[in-house]
Amino acid sequence: MMQPPNNKRARLLPSGTMRNAALDALGNDLLIRCASYLDADGLAQLGRTSARFGIPQDGQQRSLVNEASNHQFRQSATEDERSRLPKYGDESDIGLYRALGLLRQPLRFDELVGNGFGPQERPASVTHTGRDSWSTAMSGHVMRGGRHSVEYTITNDGRDVCLGVIRPVSLTNGIDLRGEWVGQVNPVGVPASYCTNLQYQRN
Repeated sequence: MMQPPNNKRARLLPSGTMRNAALDALGNDLLIRCASYLDADGLAQLGRTSARFGIPQDGQQRSLVNEASNHQFRQSATEDERSRLPKYGDESDIGLYRALGLLRQPLRFDELVGNGFGPQERPASVTHTGRDSWSTAMSGHVMRGGRHSVEYTITNDGRDVCLGVIRPVSLTNGIDLRGEWVGQVNPVGVPASYCTNLQYQRN
């Protein structure tokens, strides 16, 4: 039984050619609108799997996924959120849109390193009851700009308490606590010989 000519032609064309022709027929505005329904991770995945979405075409300053991310950021970010999210010079629009989502998540301490921590009943609250030990509680939230606040309740009996803000680092991923930190997790007073442990890591 012979197949109709149209089906036969379709069977001979590469599937990618058919998909690209269908996408071209929709136009950029409609494609950007469709892509805008995805979150930042979905847009990044779409850009990696489709050159039509992930690579700027002739005459375009942005790829379609970056254009969709830029549109979503401009439409949803408040003035206060924009003040806290200055864009890095080499950052993609998807990266900035992802940072907006992270900014909206509840603050929490993601890493507790050292001794003396009590049970963490709430992610955003840490209790330290140890004596004569260096420990560090860190949040994965990255401060870019604007004002941020935190509340401390200090009930110590004359012991030193060091508070501060450091650049994004990992104290657990590939760090030798004994060999590199001499068993003391102390980013505030770390000796110069250990400064390599605090090198900046862009999220």
